[in-house]
Amino acid sequence: MILLHILIFILGACLASFALCLANRLACDEDLAAPSHCDFCQHPLTPWQLIPIAGYLLQRGRCHFCRHQLRTRYPLSELGAGLYVLLLFFKFGNPTITFFMSLFFATWTLVLALEDQATTSVTSAFLFGGGLFLLLYSKRHWSWPAPSTWFSAGLFLLCPSYLYFRQQLGSADLLYLIICLSFFGLPKTLWITVLACLIFLATANYQTKQPKQPFLPALGAAALLILLLT
Repeated sequence: MILLHILIFILGACLASFALCLANRLACDEDLAAPSHCDFCQHPLTPWQLIPIAGYLLQRGRCHFCRHQLRTRYPLSELGAGLYVLLLFFKFGNPTITFFMSLFFATWTLVLALEDQATTSVTSAFLFGGGLFLLLYSKRHWSWPAPSTWFSAGLFLLCPSYLYFRQQLGSADLLYLIICLSFFGLPKTLWITVLACLIFLATANYQTKQPKQPFLPALGAAALLILLLT
């Protein structure tokens, strides 16, 4: 059992490493199939340098080739993701289809949030591709809702739609909320929205001074918390 927990932790760390790399390449419009390289000297990395957490420690926090100090967000994100996935595994108890779909949702969310934070935009193909896959999975659990549920969902989407047309909310934010509505259901999506607003307000002073502050990172953080805690 301990070995399984270690493997689950490693899986989480690898997913975070993949998400960070993918988000960075999408944000910089780089070739997704190109070999990984140092962000500073562009030297291709060897396999041992790509090991999550361990690669950073083995290099003592500096690039093996140019000796430039590496960004600490990589090992910290990998550590945090490893612990998050381990807690998610404890929640589900077994590696079920729901557990793996939750991992897909978490990885998809992390990539979108990181790209939006860096560029205040997301890659449409990745957003729609992942969203469609989640919608198809969620369709298995759909049942025809009562009229009151349709009415509540309509009221819920009315406010984000108004903000979208007022250009206070991006189309990616609105689509992400719709995916959450399908994946989580209405009550949890309401909690995600409220929690995202609180996170956004709490972190507004620490965000970069951009003409438009990205909201998707706050939505993603809220969704990941709700996924783990409920």
